[in-house]
Amino acid sequence: MNRQLFQVALAASLLWTGSWAMADEKEEVRKEVLRRIEIESSRVESLALKKAFSATFYDVTIKIKEGGGSSTSKMLLAKKDGKFVNLESTVTTQKMPGLQSLVSKDFKLKTEADAKVFEEALDKLYPVRSFGSKKKAKAVKKTDNGWAFIRGTFFKDLKGFEVTTDAAGTVTAIGYSLEIKK
Repeated sequence: MNRQLFQVALAASLLWTGSWAMADEKEEVRKEVLRRIEIESSRVESLALKKAFSATFYDVTIKIKEGGGSSTSKMLLAKKDGKFVNLESTVTTQKMPGLQSLVSKDFKLKTEADAKVFEEALDKLYPVRSFGSKKKAKAVKKTDNGWAFIRGTFFKDLKGFEVTTDAAGTVTAIGYSLEIKK
């Protein structure tokens, strides 16, 4: 009986020591990975952003050195009320609740002038890229339930932001679509 108790205690001791060593090892791996990562950020600012949104925006580039080369990734962050929001990309049709949550409560999107301000803000956050798209397709259109901010073409359709507003001009939803009909 005492021998069995000793064996159980020894096994438990070895398991505990092993998990401690594994945690130490994981920390070493974590430090090595972080050593290979470079992060650059810059503030994105404009008067239009200040009018339309109530957040501070950052363009972030993450470079990971691996093997003989490196890979680079970009992200758009916003900070509001001390919290960061990773903003949605514009590579697919999707709702954009993160971006919508940052629209200033004081901003109203009712007139062509308001739409121009919002378009300028979008231009700062999501610059129009000419790759695979024609810049001349950029436009702003009033729709039945808000506004469409056209950013180019995607095959036979237009692509861009679809912004829904209520009767007072409050932005109630933002989405990005690759299928806006011409």
